[in-house]
Amino acid sequence: MINQCENLETGANFVKRWWYLFFRLLKSKVTAIFLILIGLIGMGVPMVKAQVQSLYFPYLPLRSGVYLYGESSRPNVLGNAYLIFEVKNANVVGAFYMPLSSFDCIYGTLTPTELQMTIIDSYEGTSYPHKIAFQRQQIQVYKGLYRQHVTLEGLYPVSLISRNDRRILAHCQKS
Repeated sequence: MINQCENLETGANFVKRWWYLFFRLLKSKVTAIFLILIGLIGMGVPMVKAQVQSLYFPYLPLRSGVYLYGESSRPNVLGNAYLIFEVKNANVVGAFYMPLSSFDCIYGTLTPTELQMTIIDSYEGTSYPHKIAFQRQQIQVYKGLYRQHVTLEGLYPVSLISRNDRRILAHCQKS
């Protein structure tokens, strides 16, 4: 019985000592700095997640935006196929079409090497996978400075995006 009472006293003394040390440390500058750092680290967790996500996307060949590529670099050439799509982070929604014809919606993702997509046939409603590789070439901007130019294999970038292109894109974004 005496041993148990001694253990209780020792346990109570330990708790008292711990609280004493804790409050004493709390008053010191080192502890204040330590607690501030812990708070900053705790606040930084969402920031780290956002930074990890933003680290991945810059390595993708195309930034977020609307793109138009075609078998011709000129818009609306009869008999040529075009691909209009919007990139948001790594996700892609758009359509393949030919001028004065129907269009097929696409959705997919960008990887560092290719555009991976699923094409939805507008007549049959069936879907099938398709990939288009990226072609990269270095363009000299200034002496010793180069910029990477990215295109889709077999397609040319088209600079003019028409109202009809945007209408087709909007339709596929809704579906």
